[in-house]
Amino acid sequence: MNDTQIQKIRKILLDRLHERGLCQVNGYKRFEFKRITKSSVVLLREKGTLVTIRFADIEKAIQAYFKNSEVYQTPSNLRKIAKINYTTSPIWSILRLADEHEINSWATDPTNRKQMKNSKRSKNIKIGGKEPKRFCSNNLKIPSKQPHTTLAQSLSWYFLQDWALPILHQGLQCLQKSSFIEWQETPNIGHGVYLFSDKEGVKIKSLYIGESLVMMDRLIQHMSLSKNSFCMKVRDLLKKESIQVSREQAWQLCKENVVYQVLEVNFGRKELEEFAISNLKLPLNKKHSNVSVVLANSNAPKEYFNFMQENALSILQEGYKIIMSNNSLTWRATNPQPSPGVYVLSDKNETIIYVGESANLNKRFKQHSKTTRSSALRRSVGRKHFSFEYDKINKCFEPNEEEKITFYIEGLKVRNIPVRIGRLELEEFLIHSESPKLNTKHNS
Repeated sequence: MNDTQIQKIRKILLDRLHERGLCQVNGYKRFEFKRITKSSVVLLREKGTLVTIRFADIEKAIQAYFKNSEVYQTPSNLRKIAKINYTTSPIWSILRLADEHEINSWATDPTNRKQMKNSKRSKNIKIGGKEPKRFCSNNLKIPSKQPHTTLAQSLSWYFLQDWALPILHQGLQCLQKSSFIEWQETPNIGHGVYLFSDKEGVKIKSLYIGESLVMMDRLIQHMSLSKNSFCMKVRDLLKKESIQVSREQAWQLCKENVVYQVLEVNFGRKELEEFAISNLKLPLNKKHSNVSVVLANSNAPKEYFNFMQENALSILQEGYKIIMSNNSLTWRATNPQPSPGVYVLSDKNETIIYVGESANLNKRFKQHSKTTRSSALRRSVGRKHFSFEYDKINKCFEPNEEEKITFYIEGLKVRNIPVRIGRLELEEFLIHSESPKLNTKHNS
């Protein structure tokens, strides 16, 4: 192995660390990603202290692995063989971000290594100008080379997180290829996503996408004259264009001109909705300020999305084990990345009392630390734990009660993991499994 190859593998591992936000091997300590400098990466230990890892030491560990693969087995092996003392555990955790087959393939397959290296460059590419009416693979510039993997690997939680964007691209294509359903027809489908479109002769213009745990109920609501229905969204859109119509007229317009498609989704329905909003021009959807417009960077085999749906339960069980095996941090020591994820809160007795998810964990934790107005957790703590009277008009508690809520929350312990796909389902699975007392939704 020459220095150039070692450096390329180190870059791939650090790209993966940056994407996941942490590195941890089951049964060992967790290290959270903080930042990368010109010559090092900074991680946060579980006890709240920072550790700086030099690129040279990571490359030294990689070189030691190719000389003796026992380095991969335990941190002590790495310490003995690579002669690394003070930062052995975090470096070993970084090395374990990839399995041995992957590391060996990066060293022997220059085409695959180049593809992995370029993966970061193609992320977060903003679509210039107007988005296309219909999302298709031509807009993605996806390389035709298939990834070197097996379906058994595809069922891994971490593998799915790495390949989230290509899999969501497949899901969106499946939705767009599904049959059109006429207005007022409601298929018997459980959880999934739906896409409303406007018939324009032979053309179909996508208007609105949504997700639901109970699709039939949500679709019936959208086809009613209620405040948040699809009909009212159409009416508000026409009003912005200086066209005044009544509720009944808006409903009639929808009946004559609107069709929709549905797709049953057992895993990743929220991310599929966000992915469509980011990549389609949908005039009736509010843009997610914390969801960037992205392009899938690789072409995963077509069966990945379907296998993910068929094996959702086993995938969620793996995700459950990963987050529950993480050591908990104090509230103040927790500083999650501004990325999607799931978090679990425990009291001083290690009893799980709340589970949450967010498209931006850092923003959500700041909300929980401040006022009750935008925090479901604070409302639950005030109402259920302290039995405080909630002011529904001002959406807050009394000032002295707010202080007690803040003090209580700061005494909680936190586990969290970044989740690029499946965060809503993992939250639901955790709530059903643990029945935390402060959760209201899904806790039945």
